[in-house]
Amino acid sequence: MAKNENKKSTYLILYAIALIVIGVALILGGAGTAAKLINILMTVIGVVLIVFGVLNVLSGFAVMGIIQIIVGVVIIVFGWSILWVALVILGIALIIYGVQDLVKGFALSSLVQLLAGVFIMILAFGNSEWASWAVSVLNIFYYISGALMVIDGILILAKK
Repeated sequence: MAKNENKKSTYLILYAIALIVIGVALILGGAGTAAKLINILMTVIGVVLIVFGVLNVLSGFAVMGIIQIIVGVVIIVFGWSILWVALVILGIALIIYGVQDLVKGFALSSLVQLLAGVFIMILAFGNSEWASWAVSVLNIFYYISGALMVIDGILILAKK
């Protein structure tokens, strides 16, 4: 039981440190840092899938391994296109859920969902003038998110 508690404690400390580091990065870099983090994350996911694919091929699971290798390469090569499609779907879903919640009477959450959906759609389809305005708002969102992540990480460490 003590080993499990130590493991949980270690994971919690690592999680808190990760929150603080990512939060500081978002505060310092805004949307640019977020884009870099996403790019790094997509590359890591692609490489991990390729490695698992090769290991599966070598272990005799050729079909699964080949699929993993292909998906890993697609993520690395076309990552931003995949991300763009995901953001458009997310924007549409947020707008739909925002309208749905507004009809149900949940004013604050529906407005947040609607605004987030609209900002995402402006970033995805807007002209450069609208997109730059949306990026400015998005930067504020990243700064606030970064600050909240740092505070959360510090609170987690303070409880330990």
